[in-house]
Amino acid sequence: MQRDCHMTDVQWSAGISLFYVGYIISQVPANTMVAKGKPQYLMPCFMLACSAVTISMTALNSAWGFMLCRFLVGVTEGPFIPAVSLMTSSWYTKGESLPFGSCPISLRPRVNAGGVSEDDEGVHWEGVRLALKEPFTWLFASSHFFIVLGQSFEDFLPSIMGTFGFYKTNTYLLQAPPYVFAYMLTIGISWSSGRHLEHCWHMVGSMALCLVGAVIMISTLSLGPRYFSLFLLYGGPFVALNLQISWETAVVPRPRTKRAALIAIANCVSSVSHWFTPYFVLRSQEPRYQTGGGVIVAGCGLAIVSCIVTRWWCVKKNKEIEKRENETGETSTWRFVT
Repeated sequence: MQRDCHMTDVQWSAGISLFYVGYIISQVPANTMVAKGKPQYLMPCFMLACSAVTISMTALNSAWGFMLCRFLVGVTEGPFIPAVSLMTSSWYTKGESLPFGSCPISLRPRVNAGGVSEDDEGVHWEGVRLALKEPFTWLFASSHFFIVLGQSFEDFLPSIMGTFGFYKTNTYLLQAPPYVFAYMLTIGISWSSGRHLEHCWHMVGSMALCLVGAVIMISTLSLGPRYFSLFLLYGGPFVALNLQISWETAVVPRPRTKRAALIAIANCVSSVSHWFTPYFVLRSQEPRYQTGGGVIVAGCGLAIVSCIVTRWWCVKKNKEIEKRENETGETSTWRFVT
């Protein structure tokens, strides 16, 4: 595409970044609309609009057209992940809200929310104001940001795979096994996280895998270890991101508009990393991509720190609840999930 549209490296990187500009600006307003509106109509509209813009990209023949379409794809795709996270968190309790699981739906979400129907509370922009004042919003935004920073290799994976020296078809086929591994790893670790109702240490272990993968990628030119590193690179952030979204929805039960805003804000903040990471994967550094690999290592390390800090804050809030119970004699089943 870069060759066919006569794009320089800067124009190509700018087009990739512009997707995330549109992606970010659409999320908060769209998710507050979904929270108080009718998702069964809004979600198909979002996805049909995204499909229409994506299909139009086949007619591209210039750099400005590529940049415009990337921006519009971001605008139309942005509402999807936050809206799906919001809707599933409204169906399941915090012990059931991990991805890749299924269970019967009942009245349990109301119990999970402290006996109050989340539909009864909040207006469109009141939830945004509450989310901005909530410390959990910024704790989750930071960990979400660093997890996505660790996942930044994904935008340039074909370029990384291209340095392996295989024919084009084989290069594309070799991208599939790491994704299969990541999927199976996500199922297994998500099941474990849900069974033990624990997020932090499962996420820490997942991001440690990615960190090791990045170190291997930039430290050797041997084909076998480099291909193995892709399995670790894929698996870590995909697992951590699923657990991260589940954790975000588990600690803010109501009102739904506040939870909607928190999810969207955290996702928006994390997407900012895509504005600058495309400029770190430099063709002049093939095949090691030392700068890009260094950014991934930093992202993984900081994601681990952020997860631990968030867990510390959850434990602190739980101790405050227990102290209040001892003082008043009133008991509550609510605890912040760690």
